[in-house]
Amino acid sequence: MIRYKIKPLLICTLILSAASCVKEPPDASKAPETPPPPNQSVSHSGDSNDPEIEYLLDAIGASGCSFIRNNKTHDSRAARDHLNMKYGGAERYINSAEDFIERLATESSTSGIPYFIDCPGEAKQLSGQWLSERLTDFREQNKAEHGP
Repeated sequence: MIRYKIKPLLICTLILSAASCVKEPPDASKAPETPPPPNQSVSHSGDSNDPEIEYLLDAIGASGCSFIRNNKTHDSRAARDHLNMKYGGAERYINSAEDFIERLATESSTSGIPYFIDCPGEAKQLSGQWLSERLTDFREQNKAEHGP
């Protein structure tokens, strides 16, 4: 029977190499938030600090208009839910209702295709235009109720 002799230096090298591959278990208090499963999306809680954005989301949902996204038609509630989901993922980057309209509600972030809103009895229009009109109306109404 042949015996293999391993030199002490080689043993130390192997032990140190193995030890450097072992990581400490993660600290649960510093663990990142678990993302939702791929088939679920993050949605905004509806507790925005910006009443103008909440108004715009509600205006879309209650409009009864069709929302055209990536050349597919969705009802107004689905439109609200979709924009609410986008807002939930980007709220920290949105500083105003104008940011919301420009960055989240005018086009698909994946395809770049513009969003349209098609309301009964009205011409189809770009969603950014429709939302900007609603925002102007909201501000004028608030100004009339609360003063300048």
